[in-house]
Amino acid sequence: MLIKDYENLIYEINLDNRDINVAISNIYTANELGIKTIIFFSEKLDLISGDLLDIVSEIKSDLTSDVSNICFGLSFDEITEDTMFFNDLKIAGFDFILLPENYEPSIFIPFIQEAKSLELSVFIKLGIFLDAQQVKFAQKFLNLNIPDDLLKEMKNSENQLNVSLKFAKEYIDFLSILEIDGIFLIIPQEKNLLIKKYLFNNFD
Repeated sequence: MLIKDYENLIYEINLDNRDINVAISNIYTANELGIKTIIFFSEKLDLISGDLLDIVSEIKSDLTSDVSNICFGLSFDEITEDTMFFNDLKIAGFDFILLPENYEPSIFIPFIQEAKSLELSVFIKLGIFLDAQQVKFAQKFLNLNIPDDLLKEMKNSENQLNVSLKFAKEYIDFLSILEIDGIFLIIPQEKNLLIKKYLFNNFD
């Protein structure tokens, strides 16, 4: 499981505010810049049209072009039964999915199992919270199902960040059992180096 700084540049294409022709242009621009990992992002997966799947399929099948070795992934904001169409992604040539931040295993485990059965790599987002106030905000406004026990423990602690880091480490240990391929850490910029030092020093 990848738990270190990613060494390659990643280009994100937001499908919510770009038409398909712009997305195509972005793919070739990224390739010219030497960027070989592209993530398509959409809040709503109904925007992942057949046109996009066809474009990725065409690019991946053109073995005469160096664009064919681009690694394509898909990121989305919400996990529902409607989002499990990974077979279409695999056929088109996608390489991985990036699951949204989620703290209820019963919700996302079926998606991991489905993706793995198709030999798609699976990454998941994981947030690091500086204090209880951030947890409350994420619960209320981002609809994240963060355990109330974490919020309670952080409220009662003199070092709330340490409680958050301990929770993150335990959660990553759990995710590794599920054979997640990597973690996309969402780290507050003001504590970036401190958090990375703690996490990276606690994993092989």
